[in-house]
Amino acid sequence: MACDVTNPLTGDEGATAIFGPQKGATPEMIAQLDGYLKHYAQIIKKDLGIDVEHVPGAGAAGEWGRRCTDSVTLSYVKALKS
Repeated sequence: MACDVTNPLTGDEGATAIFGPQKGATPEMIAQLDGYLKHYAQIIKKDLGIDVEHVPGAGAAGEWGRRCTDSVTLSYVKALKS
């Protein structure tokens, strides 16, 4: 999958921390939303055996990258050069 975002799903560089402020999320909202994504990732890992929390690009495009990793093994290719 070609992707120009390499952010993981959660954490300091995760989807909510990076993109939440662009959408008007407060620091409190960001912490809460990141917790929800972490919990979601734990459920996926427990139920499907797939660790998606720290996958580069899993935080891209409304977590589209993460959804793709649920059922297949993907390799990310940086789509745009800086």
